[in-house]
Amino acid sequence: MFPKATINRCLFFLILSTQFLQCNNGQTIDAIPNLNFEEWEENSLQDDPFLMADTTHKIANAKVGKLTGWSAFGQSAVRTTDAFEGDYALVVNSWYGTGPGVVDLGQCRVTNRSQACGMPFQGRLNKLNGHYKLVAGSTQDNHVLRGSVAVYSFRYNAASQKRDTVALGQLFLEPTEEYTPFEFKINTILEDVLSDSIAVVFRVDGSDCQHGKCNYFYLDNLEIQGETTLECPYHGWRFGTDGVCRLMPSL
Repeated sequence: MFPKATINRCLFFLILSTQFLQCNNGQTIDAIPNLNFEEWEENSLQDDPFLMADTTHKIANAKVGKLTGWSAFGQSAVRTTDAFEGDYALVVNSWYGTGPGVVDLGQCRVTNRSQACGMPFQGRLNKLNGHYKLVAGSTQDNHVLRGSVAVYSFRYNAASQKRDTVALGQLFLEPTEEYTPFEFKINTILEDVLSDSIAVVFRVDGSDCQHGKCNYFYLDNLEIQGETTLECPYHGWRFGTDGVCRLMPSL
């Protein structure tokens, strides 16, 4: 039997949180920033001579810059007006042939699972969908071009001082010169654990961008579905959007 004081405190917390529970429908997660790639830091945008020199697969109004809320390897992030929806889309380009193009949310790059890794997020993830196109500039022999989208959710483990992977999903995408829909499931690994952070990683294979052979991975109109939870500050209990307790870590 739960202590009466504990139950009363959490009920009081739920009453105060009614606005949250009514507004979040448990499907599309709006807490993840800029998934439509409309917001860019204007003072960071600039022309890139190598992208401008690529006349074979020219990116419409290409500007290299900082995508708000995201990080990128080198100058991998490019803003374009060739969008599936809205004003802009993201192009991940294989930056100057020095390696793959990488743009990520959470600054994890997947291999870094320190305490600081990941964007704060409480809840469960179900699937990701969106639109993409992948333009091949590389002509290397036996080269198989692919773009990938990966989603990871973590929870910090105090004993190991690392983040345990709670759920993950990844999809490899083939070249196409027209915007194409995609969707994949985010699979739960730890059933009785709710995540406290997430990471999203976009990656495209490297190529010789210095000689006009860049690979361009266009992404737009992304949506992550799942359920956010709300944590009671008294004992760390987690409640879903229907008010049902999802996790009781203090018991």
